[in-house]
Amino acid sequence: YTVTPTTSDCAYTASATTSWLRSHTHVSQMNTIDACISQTSKQGELSAEKPSGDNTSHPRLASVTSTLEMKSLWEEFNMLGTEMIVTKAGRRMFPTFQARLYGLEPTAEYMLMMDFVPVDDKRYRYAFHSSTWVVAGKADPISPPRV
Repeated sequence: YTVTPTTSDCAYTASATTSWLRSHTHVSQMNTIDACISQTSKQGELSAEKPSGDNTSHPRLASVTSTLEMKSLWEEFNMLGTEMIVTKAGRRMFPTFQARLYGLEPTAEYMLMMDFVPVDDKRYRYAFHSSTWVVAGKADPISPPRV
């Protein structure tokens, strides 16, 4: 079952892509990844929908839902156009990604994966004098999938 946003107005559309992966099944890992990719919606809730013609998904995922923790903080940072903070040690993701999962079977084993995907082909730097992110050239090539 593919887990998709309830609407297209995601609070964090840039790169937060979360995947639920299989427990013990006969389904191939790649088919499971394709079947289970999702994005966190603005409401912080995900709904499971059965894709048409897809018989490779595991039925245990049919009732899985999720909520985004600290949703109001994510919305504030989304309005500012950022998802990180700059510290003395460098940049780091903020707010931290925390999700609460519901509907999982307690005795099953799951693998949870998250992939960050760029929304464009540009590299950015933070301009402290204007407190904005500015384009600083072309981005590095996207790495191939690890799974």
